Amino acid sequence: MSLDSNDASPAAFLRHFLELAEAQLPGIATDALAHWQATQQRGDVDIGGVLLLWIQEASSFEQPLLLCLDDTHYLQDAWQVLNLIIEQL
Repeated sequence: MSLDSNDASPAAFLRHFLELAEAQLPGIATDALAHWQATQQRGDVDIGGVLLLWIQEASSFEQPLLLCLDDTHYLQDAWQVLNLIIEQL
């Protein structure tokens, strides 16, 4: 996952991460992405809820998901989200 300045916010990073995970393992982030979209349309992404849904979806997969990040210095506030992801893996 190559990061850039668009990934600085937690919501943007989370969406980028989920879209890439879904592209690699279809079905691993379907509900999480839907919840991201729904809460974003209401004005504020429910990051905790999105992460909870993703963890539930990911736990049902037997295939491994390799997470490689490039240019992490762009994360700024999104470090919190990355830490939560790593803690759950």
